[in-house]
Amino acid sequence: MTLCKKMIARSKLAFNEEYYAQYYSDWMRTRSSFRKFAVPLGFLIVVVGFVLLTQFEGHRYLGIVVIGFGIFLLVDALTYRSRWIKERLGAGGSKVGQFEFHDDRIHIQSDSSEGHFLLSGFVESTPSDHGIFLIPQKGISFYIPWESIDPPESLPRIRALLTKKHNKSWESDAEEAV
Repeated sequence: MTLCKKMIARSKLAFNEEYYAQYYSDWMRTRSSFRKFAVPLGFLIVVVGFVLLTQFEGHRYLGIVVIGFGIFLLVDALTYRSRWIKERLGAGGSKVGQFEFHDDRIHIQSDSSEGHFLLSGFVESTPSDHGIFLIPQKGISFYIPWESIDPPESLPRIRALLTKKHNKSWESDAEEAV
């Protein structure tokens, strides 16, 4: 494999509580299919349970079960973020990482591994207000906050490189930045 010589930018990350909180927040807004609807759905299930309990005499026990399920869903949804972050912090994985951006690839280095990903190898990229999710395969994603890109003036070019393959609305930025 031929590698580009010139690095465009670098991102140094500490995989700490702040990083995972931002990751989760952006994931909820851009990538989550169900989780963002869990609280309203839980509330709706509790309301349906109360209706069954109070309005339908023959279904009171079902109403109690439905209320219990709705409360379980609400508690799970409202505590999921903190449990998810705690699980990531306690996983024992890398504590720091560095991403070096080139025209055709990303060099990734952490305290436990090192490798290259060709930009053409990512199956999806999802930009958000605060960062981007790079998905090399289903179930795996890298989250890179925009504010971690150094030098900051390279951000338009990095955005263009990472999003133009999968997001048509950013292609004009790609043409301008390159």
